[in-house]
Amino acid sequence: TRRGRLGRYLFTIVGYQLLWIGVIGVFAALFYVAPPFRLAHLGIGELLVGLGFGPLVVLGTYYVLTLRFDWGPVFLSAAMGLLVAAILWINEFPDVEADLSVGKRTLMARLGYVRSISVYFYLVALAYASVFLAVLTAQVSVTALLVFLTLPGAAKAYRHLEAHYADPMALIPANAGTVMLTVQFGILAIVGVALGLVL
Repeated sequence: TRRGRLGRYLFTIVGYQLLWIGVIGVFAALFYVAPPFRLAHLGIGELLVGLGFGPLVVLGTYYVLTLRFDWGPVFLSAAMGLLVAAILWINEFPDVEADLSVGKRTLMARLGYVRSISVYFYLVALAYASVFLAVLTAQVSVTALLVFLTLPGAAKAYRHLEAHYADPMALIPANAGTVMLTVQFGILAIVGVALGLVL
């Protein structure tokens, strides 16, 4: 197919480092719920989704364009992956009982509500820490810290989750707030990196 020819062309041009990124991405996507692995049922689905929508996509693109890996893109892409994982995580709160009834033992189902709230906190907090590390290691301009402007939105979503984790309808604003946080965080990260290149 045309897509397959494009993939082979990229491998020929940039080398087989790109192949490993593709293999990991295909494995995670294919076996997220498919047998024999059923990764989501093992409690690691959220992390794999974050990996796919963060580091794999960003690092694959970065390597194609530069033919190298750098820590800056690793940290920034990890931040986005963590926030995408947080979106999936908070959307699983209303599904815990249903998941357990069909044998889908997600990590949230194993941890329970209270500890799952803490996991949400750390997913979001580590996203900010990743950007800070990118700046601290001089891999990314200090202007990338613009993402910290989204902290009030992050705090609001977390407080709403704490208050309404057991009520699916009341939890909707926290779900929406996490999606909005991810969008705004991503936009500010792009703006911050771009400003660092021109200033």
